[in-house]
Amino acid sequence: MRKGLLSILMACVGMLMASCELEMSDNGKLDGFWQLRSVDTLANGASADVRSMYVTWSFQGRLMQVRHVTSVLGVFFDFNHQGDSLYISNPYLSDREVDDVKVTDPRLLQGYGIQKLEEGYRVLQLDNNTMKLESDLVRLTFKKY
Repeated sequence: MRKGLLSILMACVGMLMASCELEMSDNGKLDGFWQLRSVDTLANGASADVRSMYVTWSFQGRLMQVRHVTSVLGVFFDFNHQGDSLYISNPYLSDREVDDVKVTDPRLLQGYGIQKLEEGYRVLQLDNNTMKLESDLVRLTFKKY
């Protein structure tokens, strides 16, 4: 009786493990939660300390979320990170009260340090503590949490 129950239990566990597929993120040091610390405007050399705005960028799987920590609203992007390039696109405003809405006005993204609906960045630095990204218009500096 005991061997029969053990065999059935092992078969059930085996089926469960075979049917479940965990999605693992393979984004390396990019994965995680980053706070935007400064925005440098390349055209005029101006620099803004934006720590008090509590803007965060989060990466997991194939999605990036940007938001103000004090807000329930955020914007989700598709992203592609390869080597020293990061490309974000396809922004959607995430509003749990209503529904996800495609962002069509890039001005809605400027408070997050993003200037365009589709943006390419050069990755200047990416380690366990700091990320620096540079587009054609701005340089962004982040601290990892």
